[in-house]
Amino acid sequence: MSQKESSQNHADVIEELESRIRILENENRLLIERLEENDVSYADVLSSVDNVSVALYDPNQGSRIKKIEVTDKVANVFL
Repeated sequence: MSQKESSQNHADVIEELESRIRILENENRLLIERLEENDVSYADVLSSVDNVSVALYDPNQGSRIKKIEVTDKVANVFL
């Protein structure tokens, strides 16, 4: 596979994942609205579930990626 094909494949995967995230975010929003319509607190639902931890969503998760130069030595780690 050429580098161009690999880059396009990665772009396709990223696009698919972003689409799934949007679908899940919409579903989550609708479910929370349903809870609210029925006077059920989302916080109460979470607190009633054992061992649940809620992490805040960071919309700029890419900012945490460390920029490195990909050399043959680095690439060989993944073979």
